[in-house]
Amino acid sequence: MFKKTVKNCWLWLLPALITGCQTAATLDTVKLPSAAASTLKTVRITSVEAPPLEVLPDLLETRMPNYAHEYNMVLPVTSQEAVYRSPGGILIAGKVGHGDSVETVDWSKNGWASAQAGQWTPTLELSSIAQAQLNAAQIQTELSPQTARLPIAAGERNANVGHWRDAVARWYAQNAPASVDHAEGADAVLEIGIGQYRIFEGQTSLQVLIKLIDAHSGQVLAKTSKKTWLTGNTAQALLYPEGERFKALVRENGARLMAEAMQDIGLAPMRVSQLSEPETTARR
Repeated sequence: MFKKTVKNCWLWLLPALITGCQTAATLDTVKLPSAAASTLKTVRITSVEAPPLEVLPDLLETRMPNYAHEYNMVLPVTSQEAVYRSPGGILIAGKVGHGDSVETVDWSKNGWASAQAGQWTPTLELSSIAQAQLNAAQIQTELSPQTARLPIAAGERNANVGHWRDAVARWYAQNAPASVDHAEGADAVLEIGIGQYRIFEGQTSLQVLIKLIDAHSGQVLAKTSKKTWLTGNTAQALLYPEGERFKALVRENGARLMAEAMQDIGLAPMRVSQLSEPETTARR
């Protein structure tokens, strides 16, 4: 009983600790110089690898109810921390049980490219949204076919969300392109990443980060981040049966955050009022 109580206490403390670490990261806004803004005619859009979704409380007991009684069983029921694909291809960091229905992801065995097969990537969705918004602002765009990798060691590509959070902070801080993909014919590269990305007790956190990079010099011209909190939907309601409600939530609110972010750095004069109202109760 004591072990179960300690476990639950840590679950309640984790979101506060994680939020504190995220806030400590350097997420300063750099605005696009007006002289540079007037020369941008073509932008290449690159999606940056997204961290796995964090879900608290963990979904293992929903998939396999017998694990709810693991501390009371004579024979131990063991679980492990892993990154796995939920139905619908959403990547999640959490617990996996013996004989679990979800598919774990092992980058060391399969390689990064093959591990992405069948995976839903939120930054790819946001990249398509950014393309539509920039085209509406009379800026020509092209989408990169490759997703840029986060700067994270192979041994840290696991269920420890702290490793991913640190990698996102390193990507945002570095004054260089995340991708080696060439951008011939483009004036700038717009890199799109995701920072805070979590469902906790019916509250979903989503943070969009963008960086605009000079295609010729490789120097960062502008960058910013926008975050929202969405309430009213449980993880089970959002992620099952195929995660369509969660994906729609990311697309809807991601569109608004993207518009705000590009308006913030001075890249696109799109008015946020032009977008439909998202499912949200709080935004920062």
